[in-house]
Amino acid sequence: MGANDAKSVAMSASPGRLWGWLPAASILVALAAVPFWNRSPGLPDQAYLGRAAVALLVVAAASQWRALAATRQHLRPDAAIVAILAVLALSAWAVSRAVAVGCIRCSGSAAGLVEFSVAATLVMILATADPRVRQVAIPATLLPSLLAILTAGPAVLRFWHPSGELGDGRLSGVYGNPNLLGFIVACGVPVLFALDADGKAWRVARVVGVAVASAVILMTFSRSAILMAFVGTFVVLFGKARSRSAVLRTGLGCLMTGAALIASYPSFQSWREDVSFRSLRDAALAEDGSGWDRGRRGPISQGPSEIRIVDDLGRKALEVRADRANEGVSFEWGSLPRDRRYTLVVRVRSSGAPTVVQAALGDLAAGQKSAAVDVHLGGVPQEIRLDWNPANAPARARAYVFFPDGPGTIRVSAFLLEGSDPTAGGAVRLVAAAPMALKGPPGADQLRRRFADAEEDYAASRAEGLRLALRAIQSRPLLGIGWEQFPSYAERQSRYGLLATHNEYARFAAELGVPGFLLLVTALTATALAARRHPKTLTSLAAVGLGVTSAVGLAFSNALVSPSLSLPLAVAVGWVCRRDQ
Repeated sequence: MGANDAKSVAMSASPGRLWGWLPAASILVALAAVPFWNRSPGLPDQAYLGRAAVALLVVAAASQWRALAATRQHLRPDAAIVAILAVLALSAWAVSRAVAVGCIRCSGSAAGLVEFSVAATLVMILATADPRVRQVAIPATLLPSLLAILTAGPAVLRFWHPSGELGDGRLSGVYGNPNLLGFIVACGVPVLFALDADGKAWRVARVVGVAVASAVILMTFSRSAILMAFVGTFVVLFGKARSRSAVLRTGLGCLMTGAALIASYPSFQSWREDVSFRSLRDAALAEDGSGWDRGRRGPISQGPSEIRIVDDLGRKALEVRADRANEGVSFEWGSLPRDRRYTLVVRVRSSGAPTVVQAALGDLAAGQKSAAVDVHLGGVPQEIRLDWNPANAPARARAYVFFPDGPGTIRVSAFLLEGSDPTAGGAVRLVAAAPMALKGPPGADQLRRRFADAEEDYAASRAEGLRLALRAIQSRPLLGIGWEQFPSYAERQSRYGLLATHNEYARFAAELGVPGFLLLVTALTATALAARRHPKTLTSLAAVGLGVTSAVGLAFSNALVSPSLSLPLAVAVGWVCRRDQ
């Protein structure tokens, strides 16, 4: 921050000018909302904190209209303006390609890309107009990492068993995915290394912050997050080196750290497999060889429940006992053809006091489900019927019956799936029936084989995603296959079903064609050029480190369309593209 910025900030600190802090405060609020962007507990559906945060940025921009009007002379065409225009054009092109293929459900990720571009544009304008934004924006990008770590705190404490053994599963925090948690935490590491302040307290806080962030990344076992933090950190350290000897020491440290990471990778991979297998094993203990699953699946958020086969009114029945709300049982039917109408038929009664159950049917992995229905049960058997029309092929159908309100016991005497047969004029036929028998959980050897197959499939699916993206680019290079069409394209081309690219560069090239890929490359290149024209301060170095870290992460995830991951990058892009007055 320059002397003029410091003077402007000091003049605006009086109580009568507190309104002038709204732009900086809006950026703080928006970044604080990042871990909860699409997960807003206590709010109605679709009432996302993230969109409220973008709205607050718009209000902040409107509150500074006089200052914004004065900045127009500073917004001359240059690399920064090209970067912002490329980002805006990229989001517009994605929306147009979604509309062109008639993909209404694609609005979610397209809206995320629009939110990214709007946020970057607003931050650029506000950072140009307001010195307080220039002062606050980049340090504030630490907030998402900090809050993600804090919300994962209880899980961190549970990561180690009292016996000293590894905990159950990789750390995922509020994101519900270890790679995504690792992504957002890794983005904060280079910012911590770049920023500096006087006093021992800051040095201690930085050491503690880096140590905690590194530990959390390690507990996610995310290889991409480790690579992100490594690359971003050494970009910052090389930027801070002011002499040839400092550059040599940093280079030597980079080589030694890289060598240590490579040498320790076999141990790390073994540790990762052990933690992942422990999680798989515990989840599998809730499964039964017959197909019944009493664990947490889809809308069943608690468990496991207790299940057994009993004689009920002269026939075999599955008794399900729940000790708390949201426990229940599910059954996976497997892959089903699309464009057919399916009906779940459940014959069930309460075996104790009257109770309420919910039933649902769908492919929740693809976001397709029938509406859950509440049924009040007594001692007389009732028949629940739920219709479902899957759009994807094939759909992985799973049916659920659970207790939404509290403990209870039910007996299920029939669990059937009916479907229309287009070859017989739409006649309804029995597709499958869940067995009224139990076989017990899978054995240790079977679990090990399942885990080994899952790990092999995981690695192979990533490579397959890139291969299919290249094929999609070759098949339709000019316009691409259409926004968010890659999963269905991959489904038709491989055995992995609805497969993502897990690479934002490959995704944009495949779905948006050469124009989309060029716009993305233009935005990245122009942003890098815009960063070169600013003085080499620690804040600008932090912004560059954050940008490089995110750019590495985009090679391993589809994060740009999710503001819960990409908003810190949007703030960095807007800050770098500002015009200093």
